Amino acid sequence: MTSSYYANLKSSALKMLSMGNVEEASPLIDKLLNEFPSTPESYYFSGLRALLGGDNAQARDALVQALSFDSDNASVRMNLGVAYQRLGDFEQAVEHMSAAISLAPDNLQARINLGSCHVECRAWRPARETFLEAIKVHGKN
Repeated sequence: MTSSYYANLKSSALKMLSMGNVEEASPLIDKLLNEFPSTPESYYFSGLRALLGGDNAQARDALVQALSFDSDNASVRMNLGVAYQRLGDFEQAVEHMSAAISLAPDNLQARINLGSCHVECRAWRPARETFLEAIKVHGKN
């Protein structure tokens, strides 16, 4: 397989996922998993597909696999945090969302997700601090 084939497959899958079109993305993701099983993107896209489809345990498993390839990927960390949050594992959710913010300080969605985790845990002070930091970092926009 050529690198352009792989790049086109990734690009098409990401485009479909970003539009929320899980049905059209699924065969592309399956191809990535079957033809390129040693790439973090294959598992990352599989995790996104599962998150969008509401299968949070499957999303967690796929994103943990993606993280094993690339532990410094802020998007993987944030989405893994979302999966843990939806599964009710707020300690893991906070850990991964905090890591995502450390890796990508301008990631507003990670800050919002982290703040909502704190709210769900009734950790009001950390929630307030997280939301205020989000305003401080992004309030200029």
